[in-house]
Amino acid sequence: MLMKRFFAISLGILLFYASVSSQETFSTIINNDKDLYCTDIFETSSGNYIVTSIGIVYGSKASIATHLYRVNNVGIVLDSLIISEDRNCLLKKTMELENGDFISWGSYETEASNVYDFWQVIFDNELNIVSQSFYEIPNGHQVLKINSIIRENNNIALSVTFRSDANNSSMTDFFMAEINQNGERVSDSIFNQGNRNFVYDMDYVFTNNTYYLATLNEFTAKAESEILVMDSNFNVIDEYPTYQTKIRLGQTINFINDSMFLFAGNYRPSKKVDNQLLGIYKYDTSFVELDHLYIGTPDTLMYSGVFNNLDFTNSSNIFFGSTKNFLYNANQWTSQKSWIQIDNVDSDLNISWEKYYGGDAYYFLYYTLATADGGALFMASKYEHGESGPYERDIFLLKVNQDGLITSVPNDLQISIKDAIVLPNPGRDYLELHTAAFPANFILLDMNGKIVLQQSITQNKSQMNTQSLATGAYVWRLIKRGALLESGKWIKE
Repeated sequence: MLMKRFFAISLGILLFYASVSSQETFSTIINNDKDLYCTDIFETSSGNYIVTSIGIVYGSKASIATHLYRVNNVGIVLDSLIISEDRNCLLKKTMELENGDFISWGSYETEASNVYDFWQVIFDNELNIVSQSFYEIPNGHQVLKINSIIRENNNIALSVTFRSDANNSSMTDFFMAEINQNGERVSDSIFNQGNRNFVYDMDYVFTNNTYYLATLNEFTAKAESEILVMDSNFNVIDEYPTYQTKIRLGQTINFINDSMFLFAGNYRPSKKVDNQLLGIYKYDTSFVELDHLYIGTPDTLMYSGVFNNLDFTNSSNIFFGSTKNFLYNANQWTSQKSWIQIDNVDSDLNISWEKYYGGDAYYFLYYTLATADGGALFMASKYEHGESGPYERDIFLLKVNQDGLITSVPNDLQISIKDAIVLPNPGRDYLELHTAAFPANFILLDMNGKIVLQQSITQNKSQMNTQSLATGAYVWRLIKRGALLESGKWIKE
């Protein structure tokens, strides 16, 4: 049983007002003097977006505050709320209630250092706090991940993963809870069985009132995963080990209909940590595999959206988001460039298009959200200060239409959109062309316009030997059906 307690919190509110236009695509940066870490985003019934994040100030002990933003449909921040005081407070997940208020959950540090309560806050539409409550967490450690869904009775079901050992980050457990529209707890159940203790994602089948949880047995690079099935009272009624899929981290589970679901995440064909691709599996509810899709090739460094990588409002228009050229087992204070990669697939897991966004900074994708207008919103961090700092990430929001395009009026924040990219750049002994637009023809020219390399492209990644080429700048072109599809500059060191 979770014991309820109440506290008063001092807070500061910053309000930003802006006009609203009818455009539905944008790219936006949210920044301040804090290191901003993305945790959640959702679309409201009015067509706005609520961004949940935390702001970190580093020191002998990091200071962590909650930052919430209400953003309109063209990417303008309308309101913001910063909750901070002398204790760490971290909201992780936010939803909209039937009355138009918002409810959010996370963890709040108690008077005892490094001991946390489960924290629930209700806000009005302008992010003013209406009420808040606190519940004791077993062992009193920080909440790591929260998933939420609306049940058939309009109650909210939560899966809450929390750290079970303050000295061991891989030790986690979780509890399930049902909360009504007034924010009152209806029921809960604690799970500390050790081998299924981190819940990445959760979905709900309304026809038989069952939960499907994508879980991990330990939060480490070598962990295995399984899908856990629960009834409406949180009793485990089935489980399916998914180790044969080789999808270990960044898992998302999303039902296409009552009898079929998608399971997606990071696909690792071997135990090498630097050999990470993307994978989507399609199952029926008896766990019979119906289809699968792998994106990328061996020796590719990709990472699917950390908190949600796959989403759709129409199963023929599925968005799958990831980070391309990410750094494994390294912090994000880097001068390396990366891309947000978006793949659009249909219900048969055929790729309709694949695009790359960025390449000018280090992007890391956290959330993929399909939107009511048929497009999608992607939330990532952006870091562009190099190894020397300042160590401050910004929140980057990218809203695209169903074709992956940004059709808004140009503004100060422009992001490159590519159908193909060349890595590494600069490079030396080889270059790799990454694209889903094959078959096509690749041409590399020197600065005099002479073709020095060409190759037919028949797969997602094509590697070409460049050892014989002189150092300097080159221009590459990708030709498809006789027309120029993409081009760029490549430097040989």
